[in-house]
Amino acid sequence: MSNSPIGSLSFAQFLHFGAVIGVFVCLKLWASGATHAEVGFLTHPVSSFIGLITGSPGELLPNGAYDHARLGIVIEKSCSGSNFWLLCFGLLNLALFRFVSGISQSMGILALTLSSAYIITPLVNTSRIISYLFVQERIPDLPGMASGKLHLAMGAFIYLGALVTVYALTVYLTSKITHSYAQPPESQMDISG
Repeated sequence: MSNSPIGSLSFAQFLHFGAVIGVFVCLKLWASGATHAEVGFLTHPVSSFIGLITGSPGELLPNGAYDHARLGIVIEKSCSGSNFWLLCFGLLNLALFRFVSGISQSMGILALTLSSAYIITPLVNTSRIISYLFVQERIPDLPGMASGKLHLAMGAFIYLGALVTVYALTVYLTSKITHSYAQPPESQMDISG
């Protein structure tokens, strides 16, 4: 037996690892060439949440982007959160990798992590945009170039914080769940001391 982490992988884990990389690369290639309309499954929920929170209705543009004229923003492909979605998918798979013991678990974890990352992405992306709008409202005279850099820095900070939180919470919850299943019921515990 090898001391290498690769040598200790089961066949199912090896296939799962390859599937995660394959899904990630395929979706990344697709997203890089996708139109505004094709990433609508990511931008539409964000536009809806922004509208609910701010009261600014997003107008669907002919190219598939959402214009929030009152806020001065357009939600389009570059702010769809597709990169965060893929990173979150990969990170969730990393957190749940130890549960892969067969092909059926691998398929279930792939489906669970892709859909969970999809649910998390619009929520985090909305918080990123709302946070930026909040700061922009407080510092209205920020020059265009500084505003763009602030937008990028805030996005990186919020996305990184969200990824760390998602990973830590997933590891914590799965360890709590597996620990509770590992404990015998109280009726079977020896309490005689």
